Amino acid sequence: MNPVTEDVKDKLVAESLGVFALTNDSDFGIFIGLEPPLPNQCITLYDSGAAPPGYSLDEVPPMNSDTFQVRVRAPTYLLSNKRLLKIDKFLAQIARFDTTGPDSADPTVHYETILRISGPFYLLKDGDDRHIWVANFMAKRQEIS
Repeated sequence: MNPVTEDVKDKLVAESLGVFALTNDSDFGIFIGLEPPLPNQCITLYDSGAAPPGYSLDEVPPMNSDTFQVRVRAPTYLLSNKRLLKIDKFLAQIARFDTTGPDSADPTVHYETILRISGPFYLLKDGDDRHIWVANFMAKRQEIS
């Protein structure tokens, strides 16, 4: 099963909310695990943990509750805020989808829902005068094949 950030990245790219690994400011670049110094406009996704899997008699395999953070950086306060709000709204609307990893042997994963668990909130203005907003989410997902 992919890290949740890989699947979320694919959804954000498909929705045109950013471009994966973009290195210029023509759009928002999307990165996973490490926020680069450039571009100035970027979305960085971080896997941030998970709750213990939820087991029940009819849930085999278990439902996972994986958490992740979305961090948006931009030159202006409003630009970074608005992009995070667009991402928040989009993630709230994409419940119940299935995805697979890049390898043909990867299992199909069913996403039941993605819930915002904190934020959006303003984090800071970095050393290069760029504004950063963040929000934290939980994805309820389960391997189905």
